[in-house]
Amino acid sequence: MAKKLIIVESPTKTKTINRILGNKFKVVASMGHIIDLPKKNFGVKITENDVEPKYTKIPDKKELIKKLKEDISKAEEIYLATDPDREGEAISYFISTLDKSKTYKRVLINEITEFGIKTGVNNPGEINMNLVRSQQARRILDRIVGYKLSPFLWKKLKKGLSAGRVQSVALRLIVEREKEIRKFKSEKYYDVFGIFKEFDKIIFSLAKIDGKKTSIKEEVELKKIMAELQSGDPYKLHEYNKKKKNISAPLPYITSSLQQEASKLYGWSPKKTMKIAQFLYEGIKIGSDFVGLITYMRTDSHRISETALGVCKKYIETAFGVDYLGSRKIKKDKKAQDAHEAIRPTYMKHVPEKIKSSLTPDQIKLYTMIFNRFVASQMKNGINLVENLFIIDPKGKYLFKAINESMFYDGWRKIYNIKIKNKPLALKIKVGNIVNAEKFYYEEKETKPKPRLTPGTLIKNLEDRGIGRPSTYANIVSTLFDRKYVEMGERRVIIPTELGFYVSDILLAGFPDIMDYNFTKKIEEDLDLIEQGKADFKKVIIQYFNIVIGLLEKAKVEIESKKDELLERTGEKCPKCGGDLVKRHGKFGSFIACINYPNCDYTENIVEKSSVKCSECGSPMEVRFGKWGKYLKCTNEKCGRSMPYTEGLKCPKCGGYILEKRSKKGKMYWICENNNPKVEKKCDFLLFSKPLKGKCSECGGIILMKYGKKFKCSLCGNIQDDLK
Repeated sequence: MAKKLIIVESPTKTKTINRILGNKFKVVASMGHIIDLPKKNFGVKITENDVEPKYTKIPDKKELIKKLKEDISKAEEIYLATDPDREGEAISYFISTLDKSKTYKRVLINEITEFGIKTGVNNPGEINMNLVRSQQARRILDRIVGYKLSPFLWKKLKKGLSAGRVQSVALRLIVEREKEIRKFKSEKYYDVFGIFKEFDKIIFSLAKIDGKKTSIKEEVELKKIMAELQSGDPYKLHEYNKKKKNISAPLPYITSSLQQEASKLYGWSPKKTMKIAQFLYEGIKIGSDFVGLITYMRTDSHRISETALGVCKKYIETAFGVDYLGSRKIKKDKKAQDAHEAIRPTYMKHVPEKIKSSLTPDQIKLYTMIFNRFVASQMKNGINLVENLFIIDPKGKYLFKAINESMFYDGWRKIYNIKIKNKPLALKIKVGNIVNAEKFYYEEKETKPKPRLTPGTLIKNLEDRGIGRPSTYANIVSTLFDRKYVEMGERRVIIPTELGFYVSDILLAGFPDIMDYNFTKKIEEDLDLIEQGKADFKKVIIQYFNIVIGLLEKAKVEIESKKDELLERTGEKCPKCGGDLVKRHGKFGSFIACINYPNCDYTENIVEKSSVKCSECGSPMEVRFGKWGKYLKCTNEKCGRSMPYTEGLKCPKCGGYILEKRSKKGKMYWICENNNPKVEKKCDFLLFSKPLKGKCSECGGIILMKYGKKFKCSLCGNIQDDLK
């Protein structure tokens, strides 16, 4: 039995670590946090001089915690190898509290490779309590906003809303951008262009009139200029110059730039990008081995280890030649925490093309991005040749300009196979020579507002303002969508919903400090100071708590309720008092009620018809809402039969209805109505994913389940591309 125990977060890592370290070690996973603040109450006692969080074991982790305690009690050496960040440090700390009689060694594994794992295990340290306190402070600060401001939103807007320390500030950014766009009034303007015979396929734009920058806004002015341009006067080449332009090699990816690029190239959400990156970091099966393909993916530093740089340079020399080797030295960013290296491949031998068959399509896309970006960062800069041409009329009134940019040296762009269509100009005329105007034309244009934010540009905005950290960006964006505060528009732009506008406006009016960009940035800086041991985490929490409570008491009185404005009106009047009838949402679903509640108690059900007929009397059935969700009830009052909800799908085994049910834990499942001990012809049909109406091409079964982008037969397991 192994006497050395290693505890990691993810079960995926256990396979790779076990293979590398062998049978001397037992590797187990905590599956993330095992102890946290209670889910159903505030869980923090804050007084004038003290902060007492009341941590509890996560209910769903009871069995896992029991098993961890057993493993810890049997082990002689215990290595805590949770993720190398604040969250990971806190997880390690709470694991160490399960058995305080034991000694624990903290292991930092920045890459799931033989080198990374053995380096970590051979150089263990202690739990960094500054990191733990920083995580605790962030968790408690988020809870203060969530538990104190969310009920305020329920009272002033509607139940179920939430506020978040960074989430709400991100929403403000989106809402303010949208308001700018809606207020923006576009203005017409005209651009004038000239084509000259001596310059094949080069279009010159009118740059200056009488030495002043071109700005043509009036049609009258445009007509005058066009008439003068076509007067037949000769033009000449006024100036020609050329210069070399450096195209800097990109820096290796950090968390924010990886999320931005994946959003731009593939339209991925930050959450999806980080999920794929997590798999690449924890380990992918390449041949017979599990290999961690990239370094830790939550980082704000562009730093690269000397060892990795050396290997990368050898790869460049072999793949592209010594002439492509760069000499860049990456300086430390003063704003970066610099806890980890940049995101890079762990082994340069794993060239994307060679391991493509071992990865999913999305995994190979992200891995190729990371691999190419890392290599490009260590290659020489590219060089472009920029040629500027100026043509002027004899009177010196109108100056036309054209720019021709061509590639002089590809450099780092070679790995991306980037090419520029333009070629250097081969001029046959000299400065001062006459050129012949072939054509002048104009284009009518309109000024445009700033573009809407995308998930990538939102993260860029937050990063530039010092708001949020690498581990939080993906969650910030996904939470806004989950709460229905924003929605995705065309071209993946983020558009605030009506609810999003209300939430942002009411929070900004009631809590200007908390919604202030600089204030949020200051909180992030305070968390960094706690991590560095330069600030007391309790003092930071108390100070912030007092600000929130002070603003909350004031806002409760000063901010008016906007509940009625958010209600969905039916267009009909209440038969009792004449007030508007509105759609409300209750514990058992939606219903119609009078807007004057509680003064008027009129309500009525929302009737939703079903295609299912009652098996007792044959009457139509309608959808009702109860304690366990939707169910069907016969419309015939004399019959009154009710049954679990079904969309009318028939069981492929016995022909009974497929019923939709919910377990006591809230999980959905689909079961044949004859899967019942009371039924004479019992059927065992049962599904845990939603069935779809279709026909299997193999066995003829009519129920198929979604299987990625394809469909899987629930009977024979056949996978097909579409529903037939």
